[in-house]
Order: sequence, then C-alpha cells, then structure tokens
Amino acid sequence: MNRILLLLAGLLVAFAVFFQWKIANDALQYSQRQVQYQQALEAYRENNIYYTPATTIQWIVNRQNPAGFFVSNPDMLFEPSQLNDSTLRGTRYAITTLRDLGGLRQINRLAVAEYVMGLYKADVDGAGYAPPGRYAGFRTLPNEPVGVRPTMDALMILEALDLLDDPRIELQRIWDFIVLHQNPDGGFWDEHYPAFGMASSMKCTSFAARALGILHRHMNKPFPQELSQGVRRFVSSVIDPVSGGVRQQPGAPVEDSYNAFRAVIAPLDTTNGDLPARRRAVQDVINMDRLFGYLVRDHYLPDFGAFSRYSEPKKKKPSLKATHLVIWLLRDMAYLDHIDKHRISKYVMSLRSPSGQYGGDIYTTYSAIGLLQKLGVPTRPLTPPAKPEKLETVPSFVPAVFFIAALLTLILGHQAKKMEL
Repeated sequence: MNRILLLLAGLLVAFAVFFQWKIANDALQYSQRQVQYQQALEAYRENNIYYTPATTIQWIVNRQNPAGFFVSNPDMLFEPSQLNDSTLRGTRYAITTLRDLGGLRQINRLAVAEYVMGLYKADVDGAGYAPPGRYAGFRTLPNEPVGVRPTMDALMILEALDLLDDPRIELQRIWDFIVLHQNPDGGFWDEHYPAFGMASSMKCTSFAARALGILHRHMNKPFPQELSQGVRRFVSSVIDPVSGGVRQQPGAPVEDSYNAFRAVIAPLDTTNGDLPARRRAVQDVINMDRLFGYLVRDHYLPDFGAFSRYSEPKKKKPSLKATHLVIWLLRDMAYLDHIDKHRISKYVMSLRSPSGQYGGDIYTTYSAIGLLQKLGVPTRPLTPPAKPEKLETVPSFVPAVFFIAALLTLILGHQAKKMEL
C-alpha cells in the first residue's frame, strides 16, 4: 500500500514539474513572439512608405481655371494676375503630374488644349526667321515672343493630352524653329532667356533637346548626325575635368546640380536608337562614375536624404526639384542602385501634407510625384504585422495543486505506516 502511495506521489510530482515546465515554455514562446512582433512592427513603420494618387489628383484638379490653365492658389483662381509668364510652365507641371497619376479624365482637357493653342504662333517672323511661313512655336502669353522653353512646355502638355496631331499646329515648322537655335558650338540659345543673349547654355540646350525628343518620337523623325554630334560637343565643353561637375557655359563656375541633369538629358534625348545606344552616346562625353561622385560629394545632404541645387555651403539646402532631377538622370543612366532610395523616399514623404501636395506648390508636388514613381514607391500601404495572441496554457495554480496532492499522498502514506506499526 505504501509503495503504491509513494509511486502515486512521484507521479503527482512529475505532473507538477511537467506543468510548471509547460507554463514556463509557453511564456517563453509568447515572449519571443512579442519580440518578433515588435521587430516586425518597427520594420513596418520604417518601410510602410506609400502615396495616395487620389488626394494629389484632387489637389491639382481644384486649381484649374475654366480657361484651362492651372493656378498655384485656388483662392486666386479668378485673379487676372494668375495668368502670367509662369502659367504655362505651371500648367505643364499639373498636366504631366495628372497624366502620371492617371487623373487627366478629371479635368477639362478641351479647355487646356484651347489655352495652349491660344499661345501658338503659326508663323514666327522677325529678324532671323526667314523665309515667312517656315517657323512656328509657342509663347508664354499672347503678347510675348515665341521661345524654345515655352515651346517645350506646350509640346509636353499636348503630348500628355495626346493632341500633337491637332490640325492647327505644324510640327515640322516647330522642329525647324527649335533647330534654328543651334549654334556652331553645338549648343542652343533661347530668346526666352535674354540674359544669355544668343550664346549657348546648358539650360537652353536641354530645353531644345527635350522638345526635339518629343517631336522625334511622335514624327518618327531621325536626328541629323550633325545635330546630335553638336549637342555632344557642347556638353563635352562644359564638363569640368577636375570636379566631374557641369558648367552652365564654358568657363562658368561649377555649382548647379541642375546642369548635371541637363548635360545627361540633352544627348540622351537627341540621339537615335534604343535606350542602350543613347546611354552610350551620353557615356561618350560624360564619365558617369565621376559625375555621380561629384553629385554625392558636393550636393548630397545625408542628414535629409536629399540633394541640394547648389554646392556652395551657404546655399546648400534640401531641394525636391534638385533631388528629382538627380534621381531622374540616375534612373535614365541605370545608376539608381548606387543611391539610398529608401532614405530619399522618406525625405519626400516627410514633405507630404494631408491634402496630397508636397512642399507647398505644384512645382514641388510635380517633383515629388516624379521622385516617388522613379523610386518605385507603392500606392498602397503594407499589411501591418499581426499582434500575437497569448497562448491558452495550463493555469498557473495547477503545478501547486499537484505538488500539494503529492505532499498529501506522502503524509497519508506516512500515517498508514504508523498505523501498521
């Protein structure tokens, strides 16, 4: 009898020890899952970067004037001052952003087309534009001169709206007007920027190249060899062999990161062939490793995850547009893997407002959306990690019950033994 009670007591102790181990093991597993959950939650908060096209689309749509153009402030939608020398450019930013976000159906596209066509001059005349009837282009306002930059802006709008075949415009005349601005050094000038006169600049050359690129794609018109070679020759003349940066004009200081983008986009957009062939044309005149090193060394601000337009220390500040243009050229030249895309994405999202705009105006919002798309940022949030549920385990009092039962069994056995004696 005592032996049976002793065995029973041992069995009860074994159960008590097992249940105690089970409780401790379940608690350990839950603690480990809690740690894993906290790590997953931190990763989720760090990586849950996304943007919402619908809010940005609505923010832009609210800025369209019934006459077709877009304004920076909807409270001034009907102010005459909003139709100015910068309106065409702002409208281009609005239209291309809406196109990229799939929001063009939400605006009055016909009004935009009529606004742009109101800036078209079918016969550019004056000194240097002979014979009559050969040149056409666009201007910023009906009483302003035709220029390369406004022509580029207008072509970008019409391309986004799929209206380059409007019978009222003559694309060959526009091509001839732009090509007429190429100088013997291969660069371009633009009456829209009188500070440069008729001298070539990287700014005007890039605008001409982008406009010609649109016409080249739409008209299936090959670039003449002398035009492409001229652009590359001019770009080569503004590359600084010491820093690897790009000047505005030969002999000018190297300080503006915009010129790096312009130097890449100009030959890229004026070279025949597929993208690899066009990249090779750029690499024929630009050492991309040195240019990348210059941009990171002189313009990148790691504390912000952004690039500055200017390299001078007093002028250095994070810029959405400068960052967009740098990422654009790196994307086009297959250099995106050389940069911290996640850090830059966080910088862009830090400037987002609940209304869907970034940085305060259409100019910066256009740059932000361009950045997010080129960086591959999604438009939907990540699925948050599931919080672990506490395991259904043995009640904490169970081991004590078994220990007490074992003790009572031993006491009972002891009493039985005394009675036997």
